[in-house]
Amino acid sequence: MTRIPSLKAYPIIGSIGELNFKECLFEQLTDRTYDLGDSFRFKLFHKDVLVVSELESFKEVIVKKRNTFLKGSTLNEIKHINKGRPSILDADGESWQKLRAELIQFFTPKILEGLYSIANNRLEKQLPLFGEKACVRDVEVLMGKLALSITSEFFIEHDFKISKEEITNPKAECDSFYYFQKFLIAELTKRMNYGPLWKYLPTISNLRFSKFIKEGKDFVRQKVEKGTENYTLITYLKDQWVDTESIIGQIYGLVGASFESTAVSLTWALYFLAQNQKLQQDLYEELKNYDLKDTKSFIDNELLQTYVDETLRLRPAFPILFREACEDAQINQDEKVIDVKKGTIVFTLLGKILNNKKVWGSDHNEFNPQRFNNLTNEQKKSYIPYSTGTRTCLGREMANIEVKIILAHLIKNFVVTPACDLSLVKPKQKFVFSSDRAIDLEFTRR
Repeated sequence: MTRIPSLKAYPIIGSIGELNFKECLFEQLTDRTYDLGDSFRFKLFHKDVLVVSELESFKEVIVKKRNTFLKGSTLNEIKHINKGRPSILDADGESWQKLRAELIQFFTPKILEGLYSIANNRLEKQLPLFGEKACVRDVEVLMGKLALSITSEFFIEHDFKISKEEITNPKAECDSFYYFQKFLIAELTKRMNYGPLWKYLPTISNLRFSKFIKEGKDFVRQKVEKGTENYTLITYLKDQWVDTESIIGQIYGLVGASFESTAVSLTWALYFLAQNQKLQQDLYEELKNYDLKDTKSFIDNELLQTYVDETLRLRPAFPILFREACEDAQINQDEKVIDVKKGTIVFTLLGKILNNKKVWGSDHNEFNPQRFNNLTNEQKKSYIPYSTGTRTCLGREMANIEVKIILAHLIKNFVVTPACDLSLVKPKQKFVFSSDRAIDLEFTRR
């Protein structure tokens, strides 16, 4: 199997000289697959890394051999913050199965119906803040606030407020819960990307980290101890006899992952629609006669679903899933067998599976929602933006509902046009699959 060359003069650095970590790692690794094949190896500092980008190999690592390939050190920082208690994001094996069993009944269709009224009520209050015309700088920030206002009410009954100034100014003062979540995600990303020694450096953000985490956990702890008037994630977990500190750990992980992934999905959907006014108008024509307060009437709309599906195909929230081998193992790929040594980090290129030219055709890089009207069997198997099997994202239905409700409200009420040169925007993986620069859009009331 091909290996990306290492810097022989500096063996401890590994193959870093061959990769540009200022650019999108996923895009670079995907480009390498065209020259090196669906699987190849490189070294990241002292660690061996295996890249796999083929569907069956992905399934072996993520699903079939999930007790061999663990999340491991890539998410140890979450466990550290939770004082050794795993959350659903970093748990493996029996711990993960136990946590999933605790949480899964909260994400049933019946409970998720409570999300409908919360989302609609929030958007009814927030959309008038756009006025007749609003130039939104860095749309992802605003989409994050819209998503977090819904998620935080649904999970912990937090009355998240958005001011008029925040619509057009991404740096405006806002709800402290947003600052807390964004700071937590930014710091965790640094710790995962910059290695285990980063947290010991005397940086300003590291000095703030412990204080900020304590304040955030105290905020959630007060919510847990007080309880909520409506049925929330707090209510559900307390009914499961989960202790307070474990509830805090679960909420940490679920809130952060859910609102960030929803924010980028909405941002990319609007990015594609702003560049294609015909598709945007088609969606408006489909939605204009719906009463958006009657969420059930449009949540299953096929056209709206295809727009969301195509967005997630081209821009999945997490295009690389990281795992670490806890023992020597083998991975089958076509007729070959790949040997994997204990400690090897496996990068599974989910985004490549979702955008493979061999599977999706010559227009694989184009935003074409109509493709979902006539998928081949191979395309159906390859469409796994939330992973697959027993490792499918726990909150996939919640995320799908939130994206559709917010997108429907925006498109029905506004024409969305570019307010910057969108041709310069490139994807870049941060905590989620974001963009390398701010996406600015103009919202003009219909």
